[in-house]
This record gives sequence, C-alpha cells and structure tokens, in this order.
Amino acid sequence: MTPGPARRAPANGRRLTGAVVVAAGLELLVLRIVTRTAIHIPGISRVESPYRVAAETGRYVYYVAVVLVVISLGSVVWRGLLARRVGGSLVAVVWFIGAAGATRLGLMSDSGLAWSVVGGVLLLVPAVMRRYRSRMLPILIFGLSFATFGLHAATQSGGSVVGRAPDGLLPLAEALAVLACLTSPMLVRTSLRRRPALAGFGVGLATFIALVGSPATVKILFLWNFGLAGYFPAIVYAVAFGTLAFTAISCRSTDAPLALGLALLVFGGLGLHSSYQSALVILGLITLGTAAPIYGAGSGRQVSGSRLRSSFRPASVGSLNPPRVPSASPVG
Repeated sequence: MTPGPARRAPANGRRLTGAVVVAAGLELLVLRIVTRTAIHIPGISRVESPYRVAAETGRYVYYVAVVLVVISLGSVVWRGLLARRVGGSLVAVVWFIGAAGATRLGLMSDSGLAWSVVGGVLLLVPAVMRRYRSRMLPILIFGLSFATFGLHAATQSGGSVVGRAPDGLLPLAEALAVLACLTSPMLVRTSLRRRPALAGFGVGLATFIALVGSPATVKILFLWNFGLAGYFPAIVYAVAFGTLAFTAISCRSTDAPLALGLALLVFGGLGLHSSYQSALVILGLITLGTAAPIYGAGSGRQVSGSRLRSSFRPASVGSLNPPRVPSASPVG
C-alpha cells in the first residue's frame, strides 16, 4: 500500500532536516572554522589559492544551507495551514520569518530582530518541554541560557529602549549552557554503550587538548561560532562537549530527530550571531519537538501513538549574507 501524504510528511521532513544538518555542519567546518583559523597562519599568502578555494567552497555550502532551511520553513508553514493547526511553533516560525524579512528590507532595526528571535525561542521552549515531561530539564536550561545571551545581545544596540544588560549576565548564560550539556543524557533512556561513550570521550579529549594547546585561538572560535567566551577551565568544556556528543550519538539510530535537533542547536550556537544561525536554533527546537521519546512523569514508559504528532515541523530561515571571511593577506 502506498503511504498517504500524512505518513510521508514526517519522513520527508527528517530527510530535509538531515540535509540541513549536513550543509550547516560543512559550512561551520569550512567557512567558520577553517578559513577563520587559516587567515591567522603566518605566510598564508603564499598558499592563497587553496585558501581561496576553501573560502569559496564554504560560501557555496552556506547558500545551500540557507536554501534548505527556507524550503523547510515553507514546508512547516504550509503543513500547519493545511492542518489548520495554529500553535506556538507555527507562530514562532511566522514571527521569525516576518522579522527577518522586515529587517532585510530595512523596515525593522537589528534590535527589533534580536528581540523577535528571543521571543520566538521562548515560544518554542515550553512546547518542547511538554514533549519530554519529567526529562525537560536540559530543554529548560538551554532556553534560559539562550534567553540570557539574547537579552545581553539585544540590549547592546543603540536603539534598545530597556538599557544595557549587565556584563555579568554572560558568565551566568555560559554556566547555564554548560549545565544544559551536562544534563543532556536525560533526554534519552539508554544504558551506557561503548560506541557513544568512546565518541564522547574522544570529543572531550580533543576539546581539552585544543583549549590547552591554543587557548586564545580556540576561545575566539568558540565565541564567534557558539557564543561561548571561555570563562571556565578547559576541563569543564571538555566534559560538557563530551557529554553532549555522547547524548547525540546514543540516540542517532533510535531517535534521529533528537540527534538532528541537538546538532542544529550546536551549529546555531548561543546568542544572536546572525539570522542564519538563529534560524538553525529555531529549526533545532522544532526538530526536538518531533522526537519520539516522550516519557510520563516518574516512569520509564514511552508514550506512543498519534499524540506524538503535533504542529512541530522542521523549519527555519537565514540571512542572505554569509559569515565574513577575511582576505588572505600576509600576517605578521
């Protein structure tokens, strides 16, 4: 029997979200990490051609990622309208689209877009929390962390009417982000398996070695790409990232939406870097809302059936300008 549109939609949405994850991951690696690191290497001008190829490849992948999230966004809105289901997720997506478009056309200030992104995330977080019930703590902590980062960033604009937020909010937001990583295993119910454990250990070890070996460069990359300034010792980030990697890999084969959602939250980062990265965060939260494991409070019983389907659908949108890549000029 040929599956109907209602059954094909979740599978198609997962494929599209998976494509966004691949494109965004390549963009993060090539454009935001490799090119930004290479430009600080002395004598990079002598190998300008490979650098230019990497930069152009990163820009191309960036535009592919933007196109994919725009398609995802259109699919979310379209399916929501067809189902006549107007919930927090659909409102958040439409709100974000309108704000990003208005800012692009010069009809809204950057400060207005910043507040719109924070508002959209705050609309999505409670809906995702209801999916996980007794295991909602990591989602709640992430929402508080993003809102705190966003509040600080939104009030830095000269057009802010609420004044500047104190700089002391940043260490608090970063501490919440670390705590969200450390509590992320609560999102899955699984025993400690060797492959995820080894992967988590490898990510943690690589993070620790990078931070100890070149703390200045790595912390700048953390700040530019993920919003983390590096207030805490290297071992804290090593354990946090290793734990998050363990969680994502543990659910990769049993609950793909959860793994994809976590990846998108990482690629989007914390704070308000660009509308593209904010879109990845919104997409990540919506994808987490479609994940399968919903547990009742105080029990290990998995709730299944039609209750798993809601107005959550993968979506997002990004700005049309890729992250700035420095030109390959000699570095002293």
